[in-house]
Amino acid sequence: MAGRALTCRHCDGTRFGVRRIKLNTSGAEFFGFAWANRESLGFICDGCGCIEEFLEGVIETFRA
Repeated sequence: MAGRALTCRHCDGTRFGVRRIKLNTSGAEFFGFAWANRESLGFICDGCGCIEEFLEGVIETFRA
């Protein structure tokens, strides 16, 4: 992110699992349009489980 490698802010870990996280809003949920909400990328630290979350397109990912 911003040209730097991601490290865990809690334990300084450098290995992460990645998953998509739905950013639900109450209005979209109420009207049945939750599927249309934006998504973020969640990076879960393998060492301690701390989660860092970024909007898609803001962070570049690659496999080491």
